[in-house]
Amino acid sequence: MRILMISISDVLFDGRAQRAAEALSGGGHQVELLGFTREAKLTAKYRQKNPLYRLLRLRLEKLGRLGRMIDRVLFSTWALLRLLFTSWEVIHLHEPHFLPVARFAAKLRGTRLVYDVRELYQGRFGRETFEGRVERNWQKSADAIAITSKERQDVFFSNFDRGNRPATVVRNLPRLRSAARRLVNEAGPENLPRFVYHGRLSRANRHLEEMLLAFRGLDAWLHIMGADSQGTLADLKQMVENEKLGNVSFHEPCAPEELIAICEGIDGGIMPYRDVDSNTALANPTKMAEYAGAGMALIGSDFPLMREAIASHGVGLITSFDDPDALRSLFTELIDKRENLENMKSGSRAWYLAECDWEKEARNYLSLYKNLE
Repeated sequence: MRILMISISDVLFDGRAQRAAEALSGGGHQVELLGFTREAKLTAKYRQKNPLYRLLRLRLEKLGRLGRMIDRVLFSTWALLRLLFTSWEVIHLHEPHFLPVARFAAKLRGTRLVYDVRELYQGRFGRETFEGRVERNWQKSADAIAITSKERQDVFFSNFDRGNRPATVVRNLPRLRSAARRLVNEAGPENLPRFVYHGRLSRANRHLEEMLLAFRGLDAWLHIMGADSQGTLADLKQMVENEKLGNVSFHEPCAPEELIAICEGIDGGIMPYRDVDSNTALANPTKMAEYAGAGMALIGSDFPLMREAIASHGVGLITSFDDPDALRSLFTELIDKRENLENMKSGSRAWYLAECDWEKEARNYLSLYKNLE
């Protein structure tokens, strides 16, 4: 099949879209991954390494909300032209934003539509969002559904009629890939235990301030790698300065496939999610597998899927991130019981190797497309 895959996020940091495109291409389909990037230095490299990618470089994010809106209009116009003037059998979407335009193009060209559901947008953050409204009105246009977990699939189809549409679960698992960087070489003394937070710097659904305050006076180092969200990065840096947190460092985010190698030698990975909606409550974050692949103990919020993976396998700790003092005590106990920490780390790596096989997971994409043939 000829597949046009569209990701309305920076595709160079979108591991899900990258893995999906490469899995389908490896299964004999003809795939083009349409996305944008704001990383000028990486654009040429990815075009050379990945002929699947067709990238549009956007530059207006520095203008704030207006710039992001203009960027989105430019990208959508470009993508629509690709849809209308080239021949595709399937449009594969990774976000709901583009559903109306994709449906319009699919109707004109007789193309089928696959909606890859990464998050639950209905009632996200406890309110009706733009993405939620678009999804509610247009998800019925999709001919097939892929989603990141069985639990999220159950919620999705409790909100929407499945009908006769084929659907599959494709967990968001990382692959092992080398990288030139190592966090342990970028900051902090060698002898301190090290922890990392990698992910979006969003206050809406993450306890970022509480996580920072937990490291006040703690004999350990915290590395933060994250893409900024609405000025949060500057606020966090100011907080580190005000609180005199000399054991916290900020780093450039990395491509998801490189995180495992970059975090080699780090002791623990932190997932400080807030319980704001069913999307986060049913979080089965990619980060859990990425941290485990790097051999880190996992420290996550007490949500069902994280509890099942972390507590039942003894690969870390689940906790509430509401109270920085209680969180600091938890980290202190973890550091003091070094043997337990080392056991968690080795168990984490073993769990990743046993249960986080992307190549096996990718076959679910191929099965979904076989049902469309």
